[in-house]
Amino acid sequence: MAFRNLQFDLFDFYMKQPTFLKRDDTIAIVSAARKISLPEIQPAIELLKEWGLQVEIGESIGFEEHQFAGTDEQRRTDFKKC
Repeated sequence: MAFRNLQFDLFDFYMKQPTFLKRDDTIAIVSAARKISLPEIQPAIELLKEWGLQVEIGESIGFEEHQFAGTDEQRRTDFKKC
């Protein structure tokens, strides 16, 4: 009998494969943890737009609460909007 790894078998069984992004799809960029500014992500935004994607910037981008992108509630609310 061949060795089987049950953990990976279950992962393969339950893993859902998302559809590929296509031109004119919309993506959202939010900061779920560390603070980040709009200028820091601008190169990524430009690249995504070159690929034909629509980009929405979350409110948490630019927020600052110590090392985080706003308070827990601000980040949670922004993430839920996605």
